[in-house]
Amino acid sequence: MSLTEWSLPKPADKTSLQVTLRSWIAVVIAAAASGAGCTGPGPVVGLRSDEVAGRIPAMKLAAEKRDRSAVPSLIDLLASDDSAERFYAIEALQRITGQTLDYHYYDTDANRAAAIERWKAWLATQPKAAPKR
Repeated sequence: MSLTEWSLPKPADKTSLQVTLRSWIAVVIAAAASGAGCTGPGPVVGLRSDEVAGRIPAMKLAAEKRDRSAVPSLIDLLASDDSAERFYAIEALQRITGQTLDYHYYDTDANRAAAIERWKAWLATQPKAAPKR
């Protein structure tokens, strides 16, 4: 069937045509009323965003820029309940610092907790970043 063959069904009489048109109009109105095709502004992007969907892009950006000021927040995010968020956090930390301190996003809670403590101990040995101007 070619694109030009697509059309409304051919009604048998005028009443059928009215019913068919009303049905199509009702579908269009229902779609418009439900907001079909419309989306909101999306999550706020940042390491302290309220939504995972806002934090993951921020982690990717921090990794790309090798942003050492993001390290404390990334360490906090290693404790997330969301495995994808933990994955992006450790990937960013590895790109920024060059190490994982044996943290694995898929590990048991106890093993992850021990690795997070290693990260916190490591962070305590690092020089404090100069304030940005």
